[in-house]
Amino acid sequence: MFGRLRRRFGSAPSRHARDGRGQILVIFAFGLIAFLGFAALTVDVGALYVARRDYQNATDAAALAGANYLTRPLGDPCADGGGSTDKWTCARTAAWNYLNDHLNLGLTAADISGYAASNTGAAGQAAPATSTDPYTVWVSTPPNGAGSASSMSTVGTSNSVLFVRVDKRRDTFFGKIFVPNGFTVSAWSTAGIFPNRFAVITLRRGQGGSDIDSGPSNTKDIKIAGSGSTLTVIDGDVGGNYGMTMPGSGSRLKVMSSSAADEANVYLIDYVSCGSSCWSPGQIVDGSNNPISAKKLPSFVNDPNYAPIPNDTGAWPTSFINNSAFPDVPNGDTAGAPFSGSPPDININTGTVNSSGKCVGSDGTIATAPMLGPGTYRNITVQNGSCVVLDPIRSHSNPNSPGGGTATFIGSNQQPGVFYVTDTVDVRNSALIVGDGVTVVIRPKSGGGGAQFSPGSGGVMDLNRGLGNIDTAGDDLKLGGWTTKGTRPYAFNGSKWVYQAGQESNPTLYGVGIALYVLKPDQVGYAQIDTTVIQVNSGAGLSWQGVTYAPHDNVSIAGQPNHAGVGQLIAWTFTFNGGTNVTQTFDGPGDGFPYLIEPCVLTAGSCS
Repeated sequence: MFGRLRRRFGSAPSRHARDGRGQILVIFAFGLIAFLGFAALTVDVGALYVARRDYQNATDAAALAGANYLTRPLGDPCADGGGSTDKWTCARTAAWNYLNDHLNLGLTAADISGYAASNTGAAGQAAPATSTDPYTVWVSTPPNGAGSASSMSTVGTSNSVLFVRVDKRRDTFFGKIFVPNGFTVSAWSTAGIFPNRFAVITLRRGQGGSDIDSGPSNTKDIKIAGSGSTLTVIDGDVGGNYGMTMPGSGSRLKVMSSSAADEANVYLIDYVSCGSSCWSPGQIVDGSNNPISAKKLPSFVNDPNYAPIPNDTGAWPTSFINNSAFPDVPNGDTAGAPFSGSPPDININTGTVNSSGKCVGSDGTIATAPMLGPGTYRNITVQNGSCVVLDPIRSHSNPNSPGGGTATFIGSNQQPGVFYVTDTVDVRNSALIVGDGVTVVIRPKSGGGGAQFSPGSGGVMDLNRGLGNIDTAGDDLKLGGWTTKGTRPYAFNGSKWVYQAGQESNPTLYGVGIALYVLKPDQVGYAQIDTTVIQVNSGAGLSWQGVTYAPHDNVSIAGQPNHAGVGQLIAWTFTFNGGTNVTQTFDGPGDGFPYLIEPCVLTAGSCS
């Protein structure tokens, strides 16, 4: 009977089989819990990474928004902050406004004004302070104003950068059993203004001690030679797309600012000192003669490509221009026919320089000084001890006569204030060329041939400083005849060109005046041009406001006690053969743009 039942229903499970099935259920239960835990943690970690990316985007953008106000000098004092608001407060305000809008902090204008009035301390600022679970925010310039919260920054002491940090406690949704208090998510950024006030910038490129572009073998863009010489630059930076050499015994580069709170620096692509092979620590100093370090130029500075002088009509002569596609300007004074023939040679042998540095005639008045009108010239020579005034709006029958002879206003078809030279500007010993509202354009010669602007000892070219050198009303013309924005600061009123003084106060719209413009190869059509156009001799002087634009020229300037500043110098390379102390005050363009500096990857101690 039992046998028949076993055959019908099978054998009963053993005790060991029942135990095995129970273990599988237990293992499966624990495995399911672990799987769900890891899945929950994965979801939470993913959410935290998304939050961190959001915070990083917010700090990046806030730092950039604030850094935009750190340009030197500040052009817009926070719009509604009034002229007394300093640029650092403006920068902090802009950063706080951005964070408030994009993180929905719910701050009032009064809150932001209070937070931005000073740097956020090490403890951070709860925002909003009334929340039970607020963000913690730091906004500071310089970064170390935030104390230990900014300890990761490699530019902690620089007040030309802005530090922004955001911390926020984030709850976990599925992983509370593992992390009941959640995680703190943190993001931080540092932004600054790309160096924007270069008193001297050289465009030839090199990196790591190797040439990228061709250039002189004895310089790495900037060379300061001469025993005991000091080149002092005020209110501007010095920069080079390569490196710098200072072989002169005791030679130094001093960069300083009129405002102690404003920084001036040296920016180079190869910015690390290499001793006698380039320059040594201590050769770069600030206004108090304290050694400072060169800074790394964030990237190569490009040629600003300031526009050449345009052609207003098709009637201007091009027969003596190699490339007829490049516009010329009418022939200058004394030419037989204003719009045909070859440009004249001008030889000035009258006039004297008075104690005020003005050009006067034999009777000691400005009215009788030699005068020269705008146009095209082959050579302009000023003999020893003589002088000439560049008149921006009138032509003259005889520049050597008192007052330049018969004066006639130039017509609407001629560029006012533009003096175009196809060969040389020769300012001899103790001679003077002076003019307001003018731009001197030099066309380099084909294949070389020596310097074309090379003033002698005591010779000075004094341009656009508003000294009133023309004895007419309204001659205080501080812009050149052409500006960096490709505009002219003159308007034709039907009978003569009238200087627009209002343009001086708005360089963002109208540009900065160009004092000396050296044409580039593609503008003259030569396969090879002279690259030693500007060679200033020892004891000579340069004194003008605005820009010297010589982007393909190897500019060389010797020691010159009469040097009172050339605004901004843009060159291929720059050599200062010192032997004396020279001061250059910068008054060139100041437009800048912000860029992110950090977070970064540390490589050999440098942020890259």
